[in-house]
Amino acid sequence: MGIKVLIGIGIIVASFGYVLKNNTSMLDNLLEKSREDYEKQEAIKQKAHEVVDGKTDAFDALTEGVKNFSEPLLRDAVQKEKTEEK
Repeated sequence: MGIKVLIGIGIIVASFGYVLKNNTSMLDNLLEKSREDYEKQEAIKQKAHEVVDGKTDAFDALTEGVKNFSEPLLRDAVQKEKTEEK
């Protein structure tokens, strides 16, 4: 029973720390993330419609999608490598 109380207090302290660290509320962050995800999905749908309508070549659309997906991963990997060197 004591462990449950300690876990509960730990969650409360972590939540309080999160709120102090971030100037915006958790709900605002969640809504922003949802909006970003929605915009990404809409861009993918738009690109798919362009391919189906023959406005864009399927291979070009695929390579652009892979490029857009891999660039943030590569950037994060480079930043991580730079921080590990320091």
